[in-house]
Amino acid sequence: MVRLIDLTGHRYGKLLVKRRHQQNSKSYKARWICVCECGRETIVTSNNLRSQQVCSCGICVRGKHNQSKSRTYKIWSSMKMRCLNPNDSGWNYYGGRGIQICERWKQSYEAFLDDMGECPSEQHSIDRIDFNGDYCPENTRWILLSEQGKNTRHNRVINAFGKSQILADWVRETGIANTTLRSRLNKGQHPEEALSTPVFRERLLTFDGETKSLTDWGRYAGIHPDTLSGRLSRGWSLSDALKKPINIKHFRKNSL
Repeated sequence: MVRLIDLTGHRYGKLLVKRRHQQNSKSYKARWICVCECGRETIVTSNNLRSQQVCSCGICVRGKHNQSKSRTYKIWSSMKMRCLNPNDSGWNYYGGRGIQICERWKQSYEAFLDDMGECPSEQHSIDRIDFNGDYCPENTRWILLSEQGKNTRHNRVINAFGKSQILADWVRETGIANTTLRSRLNKGQHPEEALSTPVFRERLLTFDGETKSLTDWGRYAGIHPDTLSGRLSRGWSLSDALKKPINIKHFRKNSL
């Protein structure tokens, strides 16, 4: 049987735990009678207190700012849920991998609002500059949703030639294919080497006034590109290499 931890006298944000409530929640979790700084009493479960999902009676915050339904308040609340609540769907990507919220914001929505200001628009969301860092004033900003996708843990940041960019931006700058650049880096190439090595361009061949790549000529003639390349490397003319049929070995069937 799990031993109940007595929370009496503990403070969680604006809430001071007064005593245990006589009845548990419907999910059999212990509930506590708490007094908010505004003087109101509220009943909160142990889980919500200890994870700091609930840090006030809720009424004083809504009454002061009238923002319980605002985008800014919802973003602050969602930030706390994914960092503090193991049952939240985003926990594994935030709290589960060590992303924390500074104490000032964790304890107070007013402090978060003072530091960040209102969310500029419905097209903005909160963003961590260092996506491995915590939610705190020096690492957090409002950013357009269209730009936020660039700053995720799935994006690879490459430092080269004195600047840092995600892989997608290097692809646009160098013209090297995403798969090629990623493969080079995965094989251990230094970023500057991976970004500066020219990409192999497939051999272009002209025949009867028409220019195609070796692969396309092979497809046109029904000859594997390796076979066509081998013929040309042995000194064949392109005409002969394309026109000469491939020798097919015939195998006798085993007699029964």
